[in-house]
Amino acid sequence: MKTELKIYENNIEKQFNTSTWGQQFLNNVFEVDLNKFKIYHCIDNHKGIDLLGLGITSLRKALMDFVNEQFISIRQSLLSQKLERETYNVSKKLYTFYLSTKRKCLLDNGLIQLQDNLLNAKKDLDEEIILINNFKSDKSSKEKIIYYKENENKKASEGICPVLKQKCDRIGNKISSSDKLLAQREIDTVKEEIKEINNMIRAEEEAYNHFYAIVENIEMKLRKTKECIMKLKEAEKFSAYKYTAKDVQLYTDSIKILDSFSSYYIAEWLSNLGIILNDLLRGLNLSVEFSVDKDFIRIYDNGQLLNYSQISGGQKKFLGVIFKLGILLQQGINSGIILFDEGLSEMDVINLYKLIDILHNLSNFQCIIIYQNCPKDLQDAAYINIERKNGESKLIC
Repeated sequence: MKTELKIYENNIEKQFNTSTWGQQFLNNVFEVDLNKFKIYHCIDNHKGIDLLGLGITSLRKALMDFVNEQFISIRQSLLSQKLERETYNVSKKLYTFYLSTKRKCLLDNGLIQLQDNLLNAKKDLDEEIILINNFKSDKSSKEKIIYYKENENKKASEGICPVLKQKCDRIGNKISSSDKLLAQREIDTVKEEIKEINNMIRAEEEAYNHFYAIVENIEMKLRKTKECIMKLKEAEKFSAYKYTAKDVQLYTDSIKILDSFSSYYIAEWLSNLGIILNDLLRGLNLSVEFSVDKDFIRIYDNGQLLNYSQISGGQKKFLGVIFKLGILLQQGINSGIILFDEGLSEMDVINLYKLIDILHNLSNFQCIIIYQNCPKDLQDAAYINIERKNGESKLIC
């Protein structure tokens, strides 16, 4: 049994990565969806899909899905846009702040300038700290000199030997008043230097306070700038939140209108399908009618209402074929090839003749019927006879 299909174009075999791509190619070439072709164009009541045999619930769902297909894409598009407007609704903003791209650019540039200014100000502040510490260290050294000199003079005046660390009569007698005066002058000189250093420290501390104030001011501006930039960035996250409740309601109403229209359209579609089916059944005893109640479809034989289970097997096969033909015509398909597989062999000869009479009126279609023990008296029919013997099928002219 052959399980693969090769496609040649200009004697060159076409290669497809997957069977899906191959089927899409066939769909494009024949301008038809092969899956729908299998359901409606390839009428096989033996192995194929018998729509009437699905049962009322399944039949209703199959028809509704088939009709709704043209509304699904529109409805999905409306739902998608409605969801977008619900998601980006201005009333759902978690952060509100005036968003300005120009303002953010200016703040970013200002932030860089402030960071440079802060770096320079801190450098000046650090230099002042070093300078003040140097002055204080120099002052401390001079204060120690005064302390030692005053301590030495005191000890010398008390006759204490600086080497022996004890009293010595000769030490006291040798320190003259001029030496004491000289020592005091040296101390006074160092004290004046300390006063000068104190003046320098005060001046540098004032400079330090000035630079410290500059640093604090810049740091405050930096904090405010960063806060403002952060607010702008947060506001930017919600820049797409531009829809109002009216926008959401507009799409909600549109979906409701579409659903209402689709229900009306389905009812009209079924009504037109009933007209087409009854036109195909014209001249026969059978007719159909769609209803909104749980029965969904009613079948009449000579005006008598019947359940689907009450009609004969031949009538079921016959109606199943007519039903598919009606859907083809309802879809605006009025030409092409219709293949009837071996399922028609279960149809009695009378219903087969009725079907062929109907097919004669569909002159734009080419119909291929596979039928075992086919009658030989069918008018306007071309026969291809195949006989199978001993496991072999042969064409008999």
